[in-house]
Amino acid sequence: MAMIADPSTADCTFTNPRTMFRELGAYDVWDVSFVSWEVNEGVLTPIRIRGFASKPASAGHGIPGIVNVHGLGGAAEPSNALGPAALLGYFAIAVTGPGGGTDDPATRSEGRPASYDDGYRIFDTVTDPRGSWLWGHTVAAMRALTCLATRDEVDPTRLGMTGFSGGAIATLIASSVDERVAAAVPLSGTGAWARSVEASASWFHALLTEAGLDTSSPEWATLLAEIDPLHRVGRASAHVMMVNGTTDEFFPLSSHVDTFLALNLAVERRTSLVGNFDHGCYLLTGGESSDAIAERATWHGEGAQRLWFHHFFGTDPRYARLPAQPTVTVTDAGGFSLVAVVADPGAGGISVERVRFWWSGDSALTFLNVELDAQGGGLYGEVVLIPFDPTEIWFADVEYRTSGIFPERFSLSTVPHLPPGHVPAARGITSCLP
Repeated sequence: MAMIADPSTADCTFTNPRTMFRELGAYDVWDVSFVSWEVNEGVLTPIRIRGFASKPASAGHGIPGIVNVHGLGGAAEPSNALGPAALLGYFAIAVTGPGGGTDDPATRSEGRPASYDDGYRIFDTVTDPRGSWLWGHTVAAMRALTCLATRDEVDPTRLGMTGFSGGAIATLIASSVDERVAAAVPLSGTGAWARSVEASASWFHALLTEAGLDTSSPEWATLLAEIDPLHRVGRASAHVMMVNGTTDEFFPLSSHVDTFLALNLAVERRTSLVGNFDHGCYLLTGGESSDAIAERATWHGEGAQRLWFHHFFGTDPRYARLPAQPTVTVTDAGGFSLVAVVADPGAGGISVERVRFWWSGDSALTFLNVELDAQGGGLYGEVVLIPFDPTEIWFADVEYRTSGIFPERFSLSTVPHLPPGHVPAARGITSCLP
């Protein structure tokens, strides 16, 4: 960590300054590059990482800084920095992981990409666990924090990280090993990968097969032991809010629950679950339109970032109070299901908009939901006309709304109920069929 946090070796550069506009606001945008590392055959090798940075043009000194990390096979674009800057009003950096980006050397990061050697790079852990692309990706994200801290506009005590999929993995690891991360919002990514591959159609199997490996390979065992965030999140110093889809083929609810429950109890933790959102096949889930599911995923993700970062960085008084995590109980009501949810009613700048109960009878391939009636005092309940079945999966989602002329939304979910030993189903990576 001393090496990672050392700005004297990072050679952080912010070049090509320009102004871009979004949501009626003007934002400063730069190309960013800095020195990070990857490991090749056991040798630590410097590489130059590239990406983009943005902040509100009107922002002065002492604003929070955010690193936004892309997923497997992705790359940073200016919008990946501009988006968080506009959403939160912070200084944001979006990085491209090792070997990623376009063919233009000015935007491409050096190093070996995740696809190197048919994807073996992801699992390249036997000679040195740091050979995994996921290690290099995470270190690059933490080096971006180092560059943020060099900016006069940024308060180095208010640094956060977020990211989708592989970026969520980097976010979880960084929040566990880098004390500079004060708040983290991993999106659609968890640890507990041994649980992920319990489903035969898990997309981790496809990555292993492409790389010429399987779950009995020593590379996979080392990845689980040394890279999987599950083993580190218990000592996370950052406050963590996990956002995941209910039907994720990489990170199923079983992995989500194990990772969430392993988070350090000494810091705040919350979760927000997106009904029928998965990792790429959501147009086929839940009997809903793809637009409806995508819209739900967008506001859950953006709402989580607003709540978490504004609360812990003190940048919006509406989020000054963090609602408690809701709880749900389901009991037999004469063959039907009596659902009771205890939800923090909110105060000050936030209030409960609605409470929904979600359940699945097909091993998390699809979810249905019903809105619950308010009973007073933060209690919401309903007799749901489905047979009470403790082998089904369920959770409750409490949707909040902020005050003001332009209200914002976020949600807090209960920890999902999973029967002991249950393995959520997954759709195939090529067919999107169960």
